[in-house]
Amino acid sequence: FHNHDILVRDTMFFLSINYASSHLICIQVLCYKSEALLKLHKPDEAEAVCAQAQKLETSLHKLGLIPADSFSHMLRAHIEMSLGRCAVLLQLKCVL
Repeated sequence: FHNHDILVRDTMFFLSINYASSHLICIQVLCYKSEALLKLHKPDEAEAVCAQAQKLETSLHKLGLIPADSFSHMLRAHIEMSLGRCAVLLQLKCVL
C-alpha cells in the first residue's frame, strides 16, 4: 500500500461526512485526490476528480463565497501534460 492509495480510499469517506460543512476543504481534498491518482498513473480518473473540484470551485467563486485559487489549475495542467495534451494553452487560458 502506498500513501496515495490510502488517500484515494479515504477521500470518499471524508467527503461524505464533511461536504456540507466546508466547501473549501472539499475542493482541496478533491484536488489532493486528483493529484494522488495522477501519481498512481491514473490520469483519466485524476482528470474526472479535478473537473469536479474545478466545477465546485468555479460555482462558489462566482457566488463570492471563496477566493480564486490556482492549485486546481496547476493540477489540471499536470494532468493535461500526462495525457499528452497541450497544457501550455490551458495555462494561458487560466492566466487570461
